[in-house]
Amino acid sequence: MGCLLAAGCTTLSQEARDYIQTCDHRLQPQPLCLVQPTPQARTLKAGEGARAMVDARCLWNRTGVLLEPGARYVVSAGPARDWRDKGIESDLASGWTGTMASALERLARLFARDSHSPMYSLVGARGKEAADYVLIGHGRTIEGTGQATVELQAFANDWRAMYGNNHGCVELTILREK
Repeated sequence: MGCLLAAGCTTLSQEARDYIQTCDHRLQPQPLCLVQPTPQARTLKAGEGARAMVDARCLWNRTGVLLEPGARYVVSAGPARDWRDKGIESDLASGWTGTMASALERLARLFARDSHSPMYSLVGARGKEAADYVLIGHGRTIEGTGQATVELQAFANDWRAMYGNNHGCVELTILREK
């Protein structure tokens, strides 16, 4: 409900499909955490910033920000709204919370999309391979790598087939340092 009030959720429309290109469309008509469609992906100049919404039910959340090789970006997230994996309360940085969840987390993490980040933590992607993933949590500095310019994407770290029971959204602020 917090997501609904704060983000102005909507059902999946053509406009939403442009915003969340790889969200599971079988989730219709569940509301998605949308503030506005992500604009065409673009590069930021030094000192320039952008905002994007991350919906925990989407495999990939586009940010509209192209990361240039050698450039540095400060990404901050929060506050999260209703960030939980089914009924498991979670934190953007440490993932699942609670005694029982923490005990199971290490085993569950082996099957997560990013086995190096906690279950249900907020992860950024500088590409589609596991080596391109970086834990964002509540915030971190990310550098553009490689030879190509790629769009920063984000996701809740979960099992690939289990996004249908995810809840929550969080706004990212991305600022290019240099």
